[in-house]
Amino acid sequence: MRTLLRALAVVVILLPATLKSQVWTTYQNFPSNNIFGVDFQSDNTKWYATRFGGVTRYDNNGWFTYDTTNGLAHYYLESVMVDDSDNVYVGYGLINGISKFDGSTWTYIPTPSDVYDMTIDSTGNLWITSFYYGGVSVYNGSTWTTYTTANGFPNDICYGVAVDSLNNKWFACGGGLLVKYDGTTFTSYNPPGVPANSIVSSVAVDDSGFVWAGAYGEGLFKFDGTNWTTFPNTMGCYVMGIVFDAPGKLFFGGLYCGVYRFDGVNWTLYTSLDGLGDNHMQNMGISPTGEVWACSKYAGASILSGTMMEISPTEPLNTFSVYPNPADESVTVQCDPGSTVNIVDVLGRTVMCYVAASNESIIDISALPQGIYSVNLQSENHQYSRQLVVE
Repeated sequence: MRTLLRALAVVVILLPATLKSQVWTTYQNFPSNNIFGVDFQSDNTKWYATRFGGVTRYDNNGWFTYDTTNGLAHYYLESVMVDDSDNVYVGYGLINGISKFDGSTWTYIPTPSDVYDMTIDSTGNLWITSFYYGGVSVYNGSTWTTYTTANGFPNDICYGVAVDSLNNKWFACGGGLLVKYDGTTFTSYNPPGVPANSIVSSVAVDDSGFVWAGAYGEGLFKFDGTNWTTFPNTMGCYVMGIVFDAPGKLFFGGLYCGVYRFDGVNWTLYTSLDGLGDNHMQNMGISPTGEVWACSKYAGASILSGTMMEISPTEPLNTFSVYPNPADESVTVQCDPGSTVNIVDVLGRTVMCYVAASNESIIDISALPQGIYSVNLQSENHQYSRQLVVE
């Protein structure tokens, strides 16, 4: 039997003793429940970027997914962004590119690197960051300019990007660095206690101009341009997404810790015990109507109860599961009879295909190489996906 080594990270977090009056509702009816980003159009239409299943939209007509069958260049997404004109941008992880949606048509824009995060600055330039050693790049509508260590940028791995009111760009980077670009010079800052072999994994700017940064395992930091404020109770959290609601409360989500809320004085920690899909948050979002969303790296998207009207967490998918997972010899796929099931590798190639004859089908996967696959379900009206690890 093939084996796969696994590392188990044990993290101890000091829990704030705040009583919680609100809980979360989790939605797991996405084509892939690996949610890497969420953003919103002005009418509160929601867009969710999934790592293995394209981008899912939710509006008054319900749920709808775009993937390689209806407009996208690839199914593997790292980011989603909506601009001031309600155009939707999705960034790809395994290919270098962005797809832009104007409400009717998707247009592909080649990029110099993968697109882990993106934003548009006050002059209309589009900035992207790269997880795969591509540094940062800026697009003026016709040409790209890229900054890497080869031409003066401090580190080639960058997670997040934010823009302040003076149009300074702030980048969350490898090397334990927060990097500022004023249009001329890159200036590097090192949050206190963050080692050089770590990563500043997220960045955001609040309405008062303070810069907030999160790091792998080192928690949250606040920076006024000169002085740092640390928050020891967040130590151990891999901070992946920082947002602010209209009253100014801060929310951040992270791996191994769930979601924190900070009102300037009091901290509240939410975990899977409060309704989150799990405690591994990849990103956060605040909608135009004040909805607070938390995106899990593995377990769907969750909304803080009381911030929107309830919709069915399970609509429209009733039954689709793949087990055991991880697997090495065979898997059982539970789905509606007559559904088409494709197993797709990380390059987007279909390596197995079959039509389910019953509610439970056993598939021999012993010939598949070790790796991560997508098990994609095509039923009469919907498409869904589940991640599968083959040992």
